[in-house]
Amino acid sequence: MIRAATINDLAAIMEFAEPVWNEIQPGFPVHRGQSAATLRALINSDLGLVAVLDDDAIFGMIVGACSPSLWAQGMSAVSYLRWVTPERRGRWGHVMTRYFEAWAKDCGAKVVGLSQTGRDARAYYERLGYSEAEMMYFKAI
Repeated sequence: MIRAATINDLAAIMEFAEPVWNEIQPGFPVHRGQSAATLRALINSDLGLVAVLDDDAIFGMIVGACSPSLWAQGMSAVSYLRWVTPERRGRWGHVMTRYFEAWAKDCGAKVVGLSQTGRDARAYYERLGYSEAEMMYFKAI
């Protein structure tokens, strides 16, 4: 099942921090303290989302935030991360996407954006009605 994370979930979520980032961006530095602080702030914010897939143990998460939009009237919501443990992948991406969209509507978003990890998710996103808008590149400085 998917549910909103609580502060009590933070330690279990943090167990994923390095494996997630190493899969998404190998070799990119992860600052565990910053990750924990950001997750804590998002969990405690009405405009933040940290939701977990949980069946007596957390096996996935989606992280996002809602903020004023630069291009649409009103708010926009962005999913920064969706991740499921490799052995549980399959339908859970769709479950998280639908949960995120419902949460975004509740926070007043008129437009939503999903990140992707470099794997080609274009066909999947387009089936859900999404259009490609940009690609981001990261570099440690």
